[in-house]
Amino acid sequence: MSAIVGFSDGSDWSVGRRGWNSLLDRTREQLRAQGLDSLQWEIFDYGVDFEAHPEHIRRPLARALLAAARELQIELGAQEGWDAGNGPYFGSLVELLEREAA
Repeated sequence: MSAIVGFSDGSDWSVGRRGWNSLLDRTREQLRAQGLDSLQWEIFDYGVDFEAHPEHIRRPLARALLAAARELQIELGAQEGWDAGNGPYFGSLVELLEREAA
């Protein structure tokens, strides 16, 4: 089973369960560290839909997911021998989240 991230511009991105679970855990850690505990319940084991959220939720949530994706991209890239900026899982997600968080 995979998870889907839906963006406010209508685009989407999907990833397998293993990759999403890592992103989900790290995103929730980011939100707690930023004092945004309530937002950790806006991201689910099946994904997140930014289009469904108002801007005051969408942007901080996108920033936390972006930070998690960047961290994991580097960690997984080192483990797997990927180019840290263009790994197979998170390269396009990072680009989409940068637009969403702006």
